[in-house]
Amino acid sequence: MLVGKATRDEWGADTYRGNAKPGIRAIRERLCLNRDFIEKGGTSSGFWGFFFRLAALGPGVDGMIWSNVAKLASNTGRPPRGILYRKQAELATRTLREEVCEYKPSLVVFVTANYAEPIINAAFGFAKNGWEKGRDGALDDEVWWLRSGGDIPNVRFLWLRHPQGKSTEQIQYWTTKAKKLLF
Repeated sequence: MLVGKATRDEWGADTYRGNAKPGIRAIRERLCLNRDFIEKGGTSSGFWGFFFRLAALGPGVDGMIWSNVAKLASNTGRPPRGILYRKQAELATRTLREEVCEYKPSLVVFVTANYAEPIINAAFGFAKNGWEKGRDGALDDEVWWLRSGGDIPNVRFLWLRHPQGKSTEQIQYWTTKAKKLLF
């Protein structure tokens, strides 16, 4: 499972602008659009490139799950902050935990750096100092992991910076770290 900060800009908003559909129908249509997006290779973004690298470790694209910490994005192109962040913090905490409990991934990879650190730690009851920290030099800088998901059995967690703009060497290092946690 790959977890980002929030959707970027108004991703998909043009689909619904002036054409909102009720409940389940809208959700099903959005899921189909998401699947089409992924099957066509996503975009050239670092997030989607890393998504496909993780999928190649075993689960394949059909076995991958992606989500975001913030469920409501801002239209600034940046993750929500301030009041928009605070208003959804409790919902984001509960939702993130429920997604992991429902889907039962073997590995959850956060590509959020320190964005929403309180939400992530609260969602799983992690202590801030409970994460193992990389010590292998520059490539391991800002890499944290947990080999146990606390009260969620058989889940490991990896916490990284966002892959956008990172070197191929850095992305490969992260992919190898994810593989080691899985196997």
